[in-house]
This record gives sequence, C-alpha cells and structure tokens, in this order.
Amino acid sequence: MREPDASETRGCAELGILGPVVGLVALHQSLLVIRHLVGAGLLTGGLHMLDAWTGEIRQLGLVVCEDCALCQAPAR
Repeated sequence: MREPDASETRGCAELGILGPVVGLVALHQSLLVIRHLVGAGLLTGGLHMLDAWTGEIRQLGLVVCEDCALCQAPAR
C-alpha cells in the first residue's frame, strides 16, 4: 500500500464541513416529507432550525399577522 499524500490527509479544519451539513439538512427535510406522506402529520406554523455544531434541531413558532397578505393566503 502506498502512503497517502498531504491532500488526502487533511481534516475538517482545512477542508470544511459544508458538505455534511447540507446532507443533514436534506435528511431532515426528507424525513418531514416522509412523515407527511405516511399521514404522521405535516409540521406547519413553525421554522425548523438546525444547530450544525451540536446537532440540535429546534422549531420556532410563527405568528400570523392579520395585516399580512401572505399570512392570510389560503393553504395549498
């Protein structure tokens, strides 16, 4: 076996972590869609936040504004 060169042994500090974080967000969105498709309920009325450092996922509640045309639009 050959020894790996320097470009193959770099870690997250050099290469970054954007790829895995994008994968985590896509996984979370996919799970929400599957949950909706199997009838487990669609989580609405909130904003999902992922803390990529800790792995914590939180949902923030959203308030409907009475004078907002978008908030008053019928759901599709």
